[in-house]
Amino acid sequence: MTIKRLRIGALIVAVALATSCGDKNKKKSTDDGEEVRATKEETPAPKKDDDGKVRFTVKPSAAGDRFEHGSSGESGGEIKINAAVIPLKNVDKKRYTVEVLAVEDGRTVKQKVRYVEFEEKDEPPSKKAKKAPVVGKVYVIERKVDSLEITDEAGAAVTGLELDYLKDGYKRLGKPKKFPEALAKAALVVGEDAPELGAAFAEDQHDPGDAFEVKSMRLKERDGDIARFEYVMEGTSAELEGAKLKVNGTLEVSISTGDKVKDGGTMTIEASDAKSGVTLKLSGKAEDTTKRL
Repeated sequence: MTIKRLRIGALIVAVALATSCGDKNKKKSTDDGEEVRATKEETPAPKKDDDGKVRFTVKPSAAGDRFEHGSSGESGGEIKINAAVIPLKNVDKKRYTVEVLAVEDGRTVKQKVRYVEFEEKDEPPSKKAKKAPVVGKVYVIERKVDSLEITDEAGAAVTGLELDYLKDGYKRLGKPKKFPEALAKAALVVGEDAPELGAAFAEDQHDPGDAFEVKSMRLKERDGDIARFEYVMEGTSAELEGAKLKVNGTLEVSISTGDKVKDGGTMTIEASDAKSGVTLKLSGKAEDTTKRL
């Protein structure tokens, strides 16, 4: 699972609790639904090369492309506030469809999104209303230079917590991504490390102030059209005030399209603040899936 896609509602609860005890962390959605991406040029179709290396075709986005994305995750742990120990738990499940409406330079800049399922459960329950989309409602999201224009299907403006969620979740829409570019250039041997892909993968996770590094990314196996990678990523999150994160993940990529078909794994998060007496330990697992419709 990528850092930006791990559903860490329990951590958000922890941050909210810490805030009530003087911590200045702020609640922020970590969902990033933007998934449609590609490079400007297609690489040649995958073929059996004499050298036995795995090569990828990275398919550019095109108007009319349709996808279904799913994500599920759960996390648990505890937060200590001085002598008090509070157990934490989060479970979430999301499923939504995307239709590409407009493309520039091979990247999706306008798309139609519809959430089919959206569920988040926190223990203890959050006291604040959550940013969330409305299940069944169609949203039209368009990149406008440095901002997003978000409306419903009829063109009416989206407001409130819906808007907050969508602006944060789709902030990368239309922006360049390093991983597809690195993938298009890759010629990999099963069993060997792919450091260039790892570096690009980590860079695509960054928000301002983050520091993530892929310690290893290895092409574990090829299974038909799927290239299966194992990776370890570590770093600190600016959003979470320097909390330390570690991910052990498995990434499945389509050789014929470059799509990230599945990205899942386990994650640990640790944070502490001597001034407030708050310490946090969480572990979780999550999985994201993508399929073309």
